Amino acid sequence: MPKVIPDETVRVKITKDKGDYYFGELVEIIKPAKERIDAPCPYFNHCGGCDYQHIKYQSQLSFKENIFFETIKRVGGLNEIPINPIIPSPEPFHYRLKAQLKTSRTGERVNLGYFKKDSHSFIPIEECIICHKKINALINVLLKLSEQNLLYHLDEIEIIYSKLTDKLLLSLSENKINKNRLENLYSIIKKRINEITGVLSLKKTKVDCVGKNFIEERVKDIDYRVTSESFFQVNYSLHELLVNQIMKLVSPRKKDNILDIYSGVGTFSLPIALKANYVYGIDESESSIRDALYNQKSNKIKNCEFLKAKAEDCLIALKNKKVTCNTVLINPPRSGCSEKVKKSIISFNPLNIIYLSCNPSTLGRDLSFFIRSGYEIKSIQPIDQFPQTYHIEALAKLEKSKQIKV
Repeated sequence: MPKVIPDETVRVKITKDKGDYYFGELVEIIKPAKERIDAPCPYFNHCGGCDYQHIKYQSQLSFKENIFFETIKRVGGLNEIPINPIIPSPEPFHYRLKAQLKTSRTGERVNLGYFKKDSHSFIPIEECIICHKKINALINVLLKLSEQNLLYHLDEIEIIYSKLTDKLLLSLSENKINKNRLENLYSIIKKRINEITGVLSLKKTKVDCVGKNFIEERVKDIDYRVTSESFFQVNYSLHELLVNQIMKLVSPRKKDNILDIYSGVGTFSLPIALKANYVYGIDESESSIRDALYNQKSNKIKNCEFLKAKAEDCLIALKNKKVTCNTVLINPPRSGCSEKVKKSIISFNPLNIIYLSCNPSTLGRDLSFFIRSGYEIKSIQPIDQFPQTYHIEALAKLEKSKQIKV
């Protein structure tokens, strides 16, 4: 039940009767758990962004470990699985480099905020304490500008911060805004917060931009350009650790060919290519591939190829071209890998499969498939990429087994 901790005595209101179980809402805490604390965010009990601010951070990690293990066991039917202790985030708060905010109008004023969990009920905010402080500084500026009717037609905004350059990018979801208004908005914001580097308007057929339409990041020795539409890991405090973990598990050698499926802007493809024979990065996002190609060129890495296509289609095409690989790296969305993608991966007969997951349920399902296809789990490493929320990232390594399990 949301906002309730195991072993607490609470009074609840039953909201749904499912026969063998109930849904309920917390009414009163009669006997709190020792792990309970006062949530530092004033919006916690209303906003749908965070789940665990009422729990001590070390206890959050323990709960997540248990939830992860039980989910993998239940969904994947996996019992004896080598799961390592969860890696904590160095920054439990102010770690996010990206904020996606909704808008709501009250008379002439535009409010910024989030939806209440599992609803479209708007919760106005003035700051979000899991986002970087520079993002909150821009939120403060935008709230002041809203009183001047400068944000009136917006439905959604996105703020992206670069830890490397200390710059901010503002992306607006708005079809009616024209270039003159965009330039005016950029000029007004720039006078109030110098870190703003670009303002862009995402339209159905094009993107209007004043200033830059991207931010820059560096992980280890690789520089990345990331446009607003491209995917990049949001927890800056774990960037280097995640790349190190991937490199350790992939363990590329000069004779190895690597497939990086859902490769994004080349976050992992490029450092892997420095030590491998050749890397194929696959992604269907046009902006991600465009950024990846730019990043490849700017970092002068030649033994890497980025392909824009659906994963299943690209894998079939590579197979038809007689491409071989030693290792497949997968970083799918929350829905995990489709049956076509998994079967296509198996057709390459890779020695290793490295799976970076943001959803324990689909990870458990997909690991079960690979085990039935002749692989065994060597390690699973949970990582707390998203403190204060229920989300759990995990990195699994599978190796080709000598005997196929059924």
